[in-house]
Amino acid sequence: PQGVYDIHDVYNVYPNPVNNILYIQSPINIETVIYNSLGQVVVSSTKEKRIDMTHLPDGIYNVVINHISCKCLRNKQ
Repeated sequence: PQGVYDIHDVYNVYPNPVNNILYIQSPINIETVIYNSLGQVVVSSTKEKRIDMTHLPDGIYNVVINHISCKCLRNKQ
């Protein structure tokens, strides 16, 4: 399909903000890459639907799942 999609139209990504673990619900196989605010890859390509973000500092991250992106806030609280 063509067009612009919001990631939440296709996948369920939660919680946002994330404290420790980012969960992705998807009926299909996924490939996820997470970038920091400088555009650096902080989580390499992974097929996991449970991503540990405890090693990342607080900030805003771009989560790209199967080439569809969204912003995710990392907040340790």
